[in-house]
Amino acid sequence: METNYRSDVRSYSRRAVLLGVGGIGVTALAGCLTSGDNEGDDWPMSRATAANTGYTSASGPVDALEADWEWSFDPEDEEVRNATYSTPVVVEDTVLATCNVVTGTGTELERSSHLVALEADTGEERWLAAGVETESRRDSPPFSPTPIVVDDVVHVIDPWVHLSFDLEGDERARHENQNGRDEMVPIEMVAPTATGDLLFAPSVRWEPSDDDETHWGLLAIGADGDIEWEFVLDESNDIMEPNVSAAADDETVYVPSRTDLYAVDVDDGTQQWQQRLDDELDGVLFSPVVGDDSVYVSAGDLSELRGGTLSALDPEDGNEQWKFAPDGDSSGVFGSPAWDGETLYITGHADGEFRLFALEAGGSVQWTVDVPSIDPSPVVADGVVYVRDSVRENTVTAHDAEDGTELTDGDLNGNALDPAVAHGRYYYGSDDGITALTE
Repeated sequence: METNYRSDVRSYSRRAVLLGVGGIGVTALAGCLTSGDNEGDDWPMSRATAANTGYTSASGPVDALEADWEWSFDPEDEEVRNATYSTPVVVEDTVLATCNVVTGTGTELERSSHLVALEADTGEERWLAAGVETESRRDSPPFSPTPIVVDDVVHVIDPWVHLSFDLEGDERARHENQNGRDEMVPIEMVAPTATGDLLFAPSVRWEPSDDDETHWGLLAIGADGDIEWEFVLDESNDIMEPNVSAAADDETVYVPSRTDLYAVDVDDGTQQWQQRLDDELDGVLFSPVVGDDSVYVSAGDLSELRGGTLSALDPEDGNEQWKFAPDGDSSGVFGSPAWDGETLYITGHADGEFRLFALEAGGSVQWTVDVPSIDPSPVVADGVVYVRDSVRENTVTAHDAEDGTELTDGDLNGNALDPAVAHGRYYYGSDDGITALTE
C-alpha cells in the first residue's frame, strides 16, 4: 500500500479537534500588512493579522449575540452527504469562505471544493466558484482552507492545489501541488501566514526510504504561486500540530513545532534562533503572537487537556523575558492569546474553573473572570473580548476588555471555528455553514 504524508497528517486528527480545527487559518498577503495593527472594517485573514493578534479596531456585537443570517452549500440537483466550512474572512462588504462537500448516493461519491462570496450585511450569495472535483471513497470531506486576499485577488491553498480568483469570482490561476513525496507541500490542517509579498505555509515532505522519514518545515510562496525557499525543522521527528500557525513581522517568521519555536529570516529562510519550551509538558506549542517587543507563545499539555504556560520571548535571540502560569494544582493557560497592543487575553484553568486572563505586556495579571470553557484563540474587537466554547455548550461570551465584565452571550452551531469580527457582526464557520451574529 502506498504511503504518503496525508495519512501521517490525519493520524493526529484528535489533536486537531482539541485545538479547534475545522478549517485552515490561512493568512492574507493583503498588500504589505505585517504588523499587529488592524484598523478599519476588514478582517482579511485568520487571526486578523500576520502577527496572529486576533485584534481589530472595528466593532462587533455588544448588547446581544443573535443569529442574523446563515449560509450553507445547497445544490439543486445533488444530495449533499457531508460538508466542512472554513473560517471566513471579510474584505470591504464581502465575506469569503470555502466549503468542501461530498455529494452522491451509495458508493458513487464525489468530493468538490468551492469558494463563496457573501454580502456581509445580508448573507446573500454573490457568487460561488468551483475549485477541485475528484472521486471520493469517504463520506467525510477534508478540512476547508480559509481564503486569503492579495491586492484584490482571492487565494485558496491546500495540499492539492493553489487557486486564485478576482473579487468577481473569475479564476485567475491554478497551481497543482505534489502529493508530499520528495517535495514539500502545504499541510492540510496547519495555517500559513504572510508578510510583505510572501505567503509562508507550514509544509511536509515524505521521503520514500527504509525509514519512511517525514520532514516538516515551511514554504515561502510568492503571490504567483512560485516557491521562493523552504525551511526544514531541525529534527526529522519534530512535527507541527494541526491548526497551529506561524506568525510574522517585517523581518522574521516565527515557526512553532510541537516543542520548539524557530525564528526564520523572511528573505531567504535562514534560521535565526531556536528555543525549546517546557520539556515537562506533552510538547504542544500554540500559535505565537508577535507584539511590540516580544513574541508570545504558550505551551500546553494535551494528554489531560490541562493548560500550561505563556512565555514572552525576545524576538532578537529567543531568550525568555517572562513566563506566566496561574497558581494552583492543575492550573495553566491553554491556546494562543489575543493582543490589542496593550493587553494579552488568554483562557485557561485556575482553582478548578475555566478562566479568562488579561495580562499586561510585562506579564502581570490585570483581571481574571470565569468563562464556560477554554478557547484556543479568543479575539478582541474595539474593547470587547469574545470567548467561544465549541467543546462543551457551543456558546460565545463577550467581555469588557477593561475589567472582564460579561456583556452578553449567544449560541453557536456545532464545532464553531475561529471568528472574523467586522461590520458589527461576529462571523464564523461551523458544521452547519457560515453564520453571522449581531445585536
